[in-house]
Amino acid sequence: MSSLDVETIRKDFPILSTKVHDKPLVYLDNAATTQKPKSVIELMNEYMYNYNANVHRGIHLLSEKSTEGYENARIKIANFFNASRPEEIIFTKGTTESINLVAHAWGRKFMEEGDVIILSEMEHHSNLIPWQLLAKNIGVELKFIELNEDASLNLESLRELVSDNRTKLVAVSHASNVLGNLNPVKEIIEIAHSENVLVLLDNIAANSLLASIAANDLLANIAENSRFASIAANDLLDNIAANSLLASIAANDLLVNIAANSLFASIAANDLLA
Repeated sequence: MSSLDVETIRKDFPILSTKVHDKPLVYLDNAATTQKPKSVIELMNEYMYNYNANVHRGIHLLSEKSTEGYENARIKIANFFNASRPEEIIFTKGTTESINLVAHAWGRKFMEEGDVIILSEMEHHSNLIPWQLLAKNIGVELKFIELNEDASLNLESLRELVSDNRTKLVAVSHASNVLGNLNPVKEIIEIAHSENVLVLLDNIAANSLLASIAANDLLANIAENSRFASIAANDLLDNIAANSLLASIAANDLLVNIAANSLFASIAANDLLA
């Protein structure tokens, strides 16, 4: 494996020429947002200078060109994740919103009192509070995968939990934002699917690993693996008109049912899917 040419990479990020207290900027807050390389900045400048207009809101040239670029981005992302159709890719404002959309739209439509959702004990609040609210509002039960002594997920605990026929969803982080654990999501998905249980992956802390994961046929074949996956574009050095993506994979008519039966229908129609 060749070593990274750090100096060449630094030159691709204009902000790193900034001085802080007369010293070169060292930026480490990538968990919040990443800085943008020249290619992204130049493309955004081109958009602002030449064809800035609302997407799907006009029949004039600028709007049509903006819409074309927007939808081409959706197609590229769908191809990367091997989604069956571009409509399964939804742009949202962040991973938190993505998970809330699933919890409050899909959850309210397809879950009922007594159903079980399985989480892990290492979840970020974004993948915990939406399910706690769902439990409070409709009476679903939350159960947690036990941790081993090394803080890894106990897969035997997961097997026992998914064997409960009330279990409808396993919602876990691909990687812990605190511990740095990389969870064995392929095995988790296989265990859940063996009991016909759906899976939601919070990929926010694993974004830097997406390329290698895709090479290992997990995200490259995500259509066969996970029903929902949230991916933050602000941590992928990209700026695709939004900070996060909700990929509802192999959903077929699931998204249609959600839009028709949820509190977010008008949002999806006017500002999300548009």
